[in-house]
Amino acid sequence: MNQKESIRLIEMYKDHPFLWNPKDNAYQNRAKREDAWKEMSAILQLPVSTLKSKMKTLMGSYRSEKSRKAKSRITGSSSENAYESKWFAYKYFDFLKYKDNPKATLDAARSQESQQVMRIDAPTFATKKQGRKRKKVQGDSDSNETVDQALQVLQLSASASNDPFFTYALNLANELRKYDAQTLAHVKRAFTYS
Repeated sequence: MNQKESIRLIEMYKDHPFLWNPKDNAYQNRAKREDAWKEMSAILQLPVSTLKSKMKTLMGSYRSEKSRKAKSRITGSSSENAYESKWFAYKYFDFLKYKDNPKATLDAARSQESQQVMRIDAPTFATKKQGRKRKKVQGDSDSNETVDQALQVLQLSASASNDPFFTYALNLANELRKYDAQTLAHVKRAFTYS
């Protein structure tokens, strides 16, 4: 199957969202899916098994290219050094761009919550003396504390954004969060004994 036929297959696959989109109502309808493959087979004059195999190969290549592109952006390299796919079919898979992204989960929300708490407890740096303090409004003391903590976080981030050591520490912390527990233990030991 040449590149032109492969592109045609991808375009036909895109036109049948129930083949690739689990949110489509007909996604679970096996008969409809098989009918679509037979229709594509008749148009391209190739057996269904060949088309399915080719599509599986193309999608694997697309996922690989997408992953490579995403990883090049995570490493912190500049945008001009980020990987750009030169694979002929990459742009034709735009319709699948967000299909494989994980959905937000309760654990992810808790993780973000704990990171926010960690930022609130972060050490403070000397800042310029502020003018008058805000008067506390009588009412719910919990909400006032939350507002005060949020204000502290904002002031900390505003004051620390120009401090290169603080920025480096934040970057280092983000990189350390990517390690599994065993690797993290080795890295911490290396920091301790170096």
